[in-house]
Amino acid sequence: MTKEDHKGVLDALLDTPTPLKAVVLVPKNTFHRILIFLRVIKPKSQMLILNATTMRTNWKLTYLISDLAVDSKKDGEAERFLDILAINTFQMATIVATAIHNHNSKTPSWLINSIADSFNNKELHAATKEVYRRLDVQSFFGSMELLRTLSLLGNIPDLIPPGQPSDQ
Repeated sequence: MTKEDHKGVLDALLDTPTPLKAVVLVPKNTFHRILIFLRVIKPKSQMLILNATTMRTNWKLTYLISDLAVDSKKDGEAERFLDILAINTFQMATIVATAIHNHNSKTPSWLINSIADSFNNKELHAATKEVYRRLDVQSFFGSMELLRTLSLLGNIPDLIPPGQPSDQ
């Protein structure tokens, strides 16, 4: 294993925050946009960091990922490709922004726009890969398999101790 592989395994176990990129934030409202235009204030920049995602954020991410378009009704191969690219660009920025935001509230549009304006395709791919790694799909399905096994065992009446109420 290389040093990067060791670091990746350790990061997965410890779930250390992953810095993605320092981006210039899109102004939150028209007043800030005017102040930046008049050079009264400077545009703010912030380091975007991915932390451990909560189960609610995982649910939102799964919902967003299922909404990705994989086909287009346009004619021609190039038109179909460009249509899929146009549809999914902001969707991928929304996925990364939701993972960064990681709260129960709606993901701010200024964060989505900042990611869409600052990330190139390779950076967006790397960020999406990191978001997928943090979804930890294998642990989820492993837990589902365990619960399924336990539910099958729960159907055996001999396992319920005498005097204990059953769920039936």
